[in-house]
Amino acid sequence: RYNEAGWTTLIRALRGGGASKRVARCAQSCRELVRGIEFVLDLADTLHDRAAGRLFVGPEECQDLLSMAREMEYRPFFGEEAGVQYGTKAGGTMKLIISAMASIAQGRTGMLGTFFGTMSNMRDPAARSNSIAEALRSTSLEFVKAFWDLPQQLPASFGAEKVAVNRRFQIAGIPVRLVQSADKPPQSLLLHAHGGGFVAQSSKSHLNYLTSWSRHYVGGSTAILSVDYSLSPGVRFPRAIEELKAVHSAVTIDPGLVGAEGPWTWIGFVGDSAGGNLVVAAAMSVEVKPDAVIACYPVLSIQPALSTSRLLSLTDLLLPYSIMISCLDAYTGTDGLSVDQLEAGSPLDASDEQLQRLPTMHLFGAELDPLLDDSIGLVHRLEAIEGTRVHFDLFEDMPHGCLSLAVGCTQYKRSIDQVGSRLAQIITTSSS
Repeated sequence: RYNEAGWTTLIRALRGGGASKRVARCAQSCRELVRGIEFVLDLADTLHDRAAGRLFVGPEECQDLLSMAREMEYRPFFGEEAGVQYGTKAGGTMKLIISAMASIAQGRTGMLGTFFGTMSNMRDPAARSNSIAEALRSTSLEFVKAFWDLPQQLPASFGAEKVAVNRRFQIAGIPVRLVQSADKPPQSLLLHAHGGGFVAQSSKSHLNYLTSWSRHYVGGSTAILSVDYSLSPGVRFPRAIEELKAVHSAVTIDPGLVGAEGPWTWIGFVGDSAGGNLVVAAAMSVEVKPDAVIACYPVLSIQPALSTSRLLSLTDLLLPYSIMISCLDAYTGTDGLSVDQLEAGSPLDASDEQLQRLPTMHLFGAELDPLLDDSIGLVHRLEAIEGTRVHFDLFEDMPHGCLSLAVGCTQYKRSIDQVGSRLAQIITTSSS
């Protein structure tokens, strides 16, 4: 439809505005997205051949797909077009986060080094994408830990609300943090396990939403006790689960350890990501069953299995595929787990008998999360088992880690409110 002069004008405009380079970058991104779609189609065929309604393919069944995933070119997704899948407002926050990731990959350390590196990478998307792509190819666990532990460098008050009680101490020799909006004897207890891929972070990293829940939703009569469990690879499965169970046993026997003056009226478990795995796994085997378990975007299969949502990790900025596999290997060991160990630590692989031990389950999945199928898979399992109760809620248009990301992106704060409202409803109902 264009004459020769029209084409000439268009080409000059593209070259003059630098748009030709952007078109080339978009084309590269599209090529990798097409490869990703091919993975999804191949995976769908594999799932269809195995069983109707099945969400996951085990590592032994999809070696070719796993090899293809490792060969993905990450560079296009961390450059100038990074974060488009999250929308305009959140995309800016994501670019800031991955710019910090790039500064870690470039060896910049300390708060000042990371800050200036982040600003430099915000201005230079090409350097940012090259650094991250190289780091993801090698997938050093030190790189993963350094990046995810960036919040540890910030003051404990950053992003957190002021509460009457916020102190660390030990129970059964295990570090814990008590958060409570009123300095008075609590009546109910919320036992928390933080996320961080089993290898990073602590209760301090998650104070933004813990303090919000305490002040605005669960009230001063509920104590939130966050367990700073031992991290991998220093220790491996099932150490973190055993530590969570030990704290639960101690405070169940002696509520006074947390300042209570009588038996608990209600005890719940809550965790996000890796912490979501730990609270579900612990609830399957504790002697005294909690009243409820709340798991937010949990990893519920600790195998390097694939599902259609897990393929989002091929383009995900916060949970790239290589990082996800690296964390699982650090937690389970590269030799893998026995069948009994897998059933104890991987709820999706647990037997129906083990899942029947669970209390009422409240699962929250994030729509843009590679781990979304983990939650959906457990919902399907529990709905098919007589005597189990499960509720599922979706964090719409949100990525993995949205509870913690609410510090830098206000639109994710509704995830904190969503879980907080559910907690308030559960605790109020149990006490009435």
